[in-house]
Amino acid sequence: MAIYTGVLEKMSGGDTITSNPRWRLAWGGWWQQGPRDVQEGWARRQFIDVGDHHLRNVALTQYHDEVLSEAVGEEVVIGAHGGRMGTSRTTVVGIRTPKRGLDKPSIVKLVVGTVVNIFAMLLAAAVLILAIVLTTMLVGAIFDSSVIGLLAASPFITGFLVVVFGNVFSIVMTWLTWWTLW
Repeated sequence: MAIYTGVLEKMSGGDTITSNPRWRLAWGGWWQQGPRDVQEGWARRQFIDVGDHHLRNVALTQYHDEVLSEAVGEEVVIGAHGGRMGTSRTTVVGIRTPKRGLDKPSIVKLVVGTVVNIFAMLLAAAVLILAIVLTTMLVGAIFDSSVIGLLAASPFITGFLVVVFGNVFSIVMTWLTWWTLW
C-alpha cells in the first residue's frame, strides 16, 4: 500500500461506480450473467493531485469522497493500493485530513480497558462456577444425591448455565468495553 502525503491540490469530477450485468431468463427465473463490480456504489474520480503525486482512476467510498471534497487545499494523507502493475484502479483505503481522519484512543484508555475486562472476566468466571455448584447442590438436595455425582451426571444443567452466563458475560463485556473506551 502506498501512502501519499501533501496538499490536496485538485480533484476531477466524479461519478458513482455501477455495474451493468446482463440478465437472462433461465429455468423460469431471472439469472444474472456476468460479474458485478465489487466496488459498486463507490465514488470514482478521474484523477486526484496530492502534492507531487497524480493519482488516476481513483475509487473511494462515499465517505472518503466527502472527506476529500472538504479538504481541497489542505494537507492530507491518503493510503491507497492498486493503479500499478496492470490494475486499472487506485483504491483509497484510508484518509487523514486536518478536520477528520483516523482517531486512536490513548494508551491509558486501552490499558484501563484491558485491566477492567480482565477483572470482569475473572468475576464472571467465578460467578459461573458458583452458580453451577449451587444449582447442582440444590438439585442434589432435592433428589438426595451427592453434588459430585450430579456434576458428572447433569451435563444438561451445566450446559444450560454455561450458555446463559456466557451470553450475560458477552453483554456485560460489550458494555464495559464501550464504557471504558468512550
